[in-house]
Amino acid sequence: MKIKKGLFLVLSVCLFFSFFAGGAVLAADRLEVTYPPILGLPHIGPNSSLANLVGYWFGLLVYATGGIAIISFAFGAVQLMMSANPEMVSSAKDRMIGSVIGLTLTVSAFVILRTINPALVEPVLENLPTGNGVFLTTGSEYMQAPGGAGDVSLIDPRYDLLLYKCDTGRPLLVWLYSQKDFKYSSGDRSVRITCGGSVNIGSAGSYKWAYEVPGVYYCLNGCSGDMCSGYMSEVRTTSQEQIEEPFKNNIKGVRVVNDTNASIYYGAIMHKEIGLANGGACTQPIYFENNGGCRGINVSAFSADIYAWNKADPIISGDGVTLYSETYGWNADVESGAYEIYPNEINKFYTGNADDFVFDWTDVESTDAALCNEYPDLSCWEENPSNDDLSYIMAGECCPCMSFQDCSGSMRIKGDYLVALYSDAEDKDGNQFLYCQTFVEDVENLDAYDYVQPGSWIKYINVIPIITN
Repeated sequence: MKIKKGLFLVLSVCLFFSFFAGGAVLAADRLEVTYPPILGLPHIGPNSSLANLVGYWFGLLVYATGGIAIISFAFGAVQLMMSANPEMVSSAKDRMIGSVIGLTLTVSAFVILRTINPALVEPVLENLPTGNGVFLTTGSEYMQAPGGAGDVSLIDPRYDLLLYKCDTGRPLLVWLYSQKDFKYSSGDRSVRITCGGSVNIGSAGSYKWAYEVPGVYYCLNGCSGDMCSGYMSEVRTTSQEQIEEPFKNNIKGVRVVNDTNASIYYGAIMHKEIGLANGGACTQPIYFENNGGCRGINVSAFSADIYAWNKADPIISGDGVTLYSETYGWNADVESGAYEIYPNEINKFYTGNADDFVFDWTDVESTDAALCNEYPDLSCWEENPSNDDLSYIMAGECCPCMSFQDCSGSMRIKGDYLVALYSDAEDKDGNQFLYCQTFVEDVENLDAYDYVQPGSWIKYINVIPIITN
């Protein structure tokens, strides 16, 4: 009878652990749980399959039952040695015998089941993807792929393929890192896959994925067709006063993604100087009128103007831009020449030479106005071919501020526009480069900015209608 009680105790523990293990498996399928590695049991990570979880808990149950049986046996042995009471001696023997029987039954059951069919103790779930999505797969087994894994070694190594299953949909972008925790190192790469595509993650230290969305992407290794070559940034949709590592000063290409169906377009101007309030070497506006593309750059970029381009309906961006010959030119008490760039002229994208922006001096009473009205076609400035500079030609018998190139006083930006002032510049080695500064708000005094390299002048202006909210 006492042997039966000992055996009943062991079997009761087994039953309790069975219910506990079942609940734990279901909970583990929904919660992030850290499982300690145990010799002889499957390795469990955050992305392990349900089959591995079942195998882990079944093995843990066998270990626990064996451990309890050994403890019960040891307790009975101590009781046997320490007791002189015949009844206690008999109880200790029964406990020891029951423990041995329970341990024998547990191990025998495990061995018999494993001999008959290993799948009974190590189940394999042939779970197929039930719909569209991103999966990790062995080729025959599938599980949902998390948006990123900071340590790929924690994933069951059989699930080494990232599969994008869909009929139609946005492309998928995958970043593969050789180090854990998404730490960049040379040789890391970004991959773009479309529906039905896949990429192997088995050799990566970490990975992450995201759906491709409209915006601007930086390319560390230049462009390969419409895609970045090598490693690519995540999407950028707003300007950056200072570009982050590892892209700062290392960008070799800029990729733009648009959504023509939704009339979403992006563009960028890359700058060498830190801070968008500073003029310096820069690129032309990088934009595409179709679904996007990639363009190489030769500027060591530290900051970036990134804008949502109002290509679809530019007329609603505002009332245009007014250029003035004097600082604070729009003030009533300032006698200034003015040039209007109207909204219908701006259209999708506007560019014009600075010397074509000839000021209107109507109703302006000043010395400059009088001279410019008397000599409307005779500028006091001309290009000196010897030093590529501007110089006066005739004092008093010419218009000293004929155009915005002659006198760049101020600008009124009457709406959502990105205005870029471009000029030619030269470095200390005599190499020519493009110089610019950008503005999105009124400029009361252009002389307060380094919008051109000293000794140079504005060559042309770009006005881009943008969306700010």
